[in-house]
Amino acid sequence: DLLDNLGIVAYKVASYELTYIPLLEYIAKKNKPIILSTGMANEFELKEAVECIYSTGNKQVIILHCVSQYPTEPNNVNLNSLLTIKRIFDCPIGFSDHTETIYASIAAVALGAKVIEKHFTLNKSLSGPDHFYALEPDELKQMVTAIKEVEKMPGSKKIKPTVSEIHEREWRRAIYAACDIPEGTVITKDMLIIVRPSPKGSLAPKYLKELLGKKIRKDIEKGEFFKKEMVDLP
Repeated sequence: DLLDNLGIVAYKVASYELTYIPLLEYIAKKNKPIILSTGMANEFELKEAVECIYSTGNKQVIILHCVSQYPTEPNNVNLNSLLTIKRIFDCPIGFSDHTETIYASIAAVALGAKVIEKHFTLNKSLSGPDHFYALEPDELKQMVTAIKEVEKMPGSKKIKPTVSEIHEREWRRAIYAACDIPEGTVITKDMLIIVRPSPKGSLAPKYLKELLGKKIRKDIEKGEFFKKEMVDLP
């Protein structure tokens, strides 16, 4: 109630409160976004917490994958659970990172995290339980810069060349004449060479076997690339 009176725009629920269902219900009824950490939780407990929030009509939930180990060892981070959370729950996902480096948060963003929570300190040597594994200003800046770069990278999921790659396709290999080949000659393997580049209209190496045994329709000079119209190809 105090936070609501202060005008906060969202509530952050710590992992230790995930099973405090009456509290979650009370918060949800404030009808503000809820950032929900999942440290120590199993799938059933997380579903129960989210269902409690949704039952109030509040669908504004962001789920943060979290490991309640301070600091978290790399082998315990379990970032793949982000993919499971994304699959089960129709809401944004994030990561509450208690590791000692910036790498886990960067990887989480690559997996779809939209929110990152990270401990921050002005000096790791300060007294207190969390300072020694928190990020100092330069490290936090480095993490944010890296995350902004990673956010540009997911793409469309389609396997296709980017616009910037199109011109590079010409540097694939094509079939060329290894010697002068007069019209009517039956093509043999020693008459062909596979080299770069592959100008528009040139035959790709996949046609090599199909060319063998075919007759040339016109004279071809050594170093000239093959085209379909030069031979009887479909």
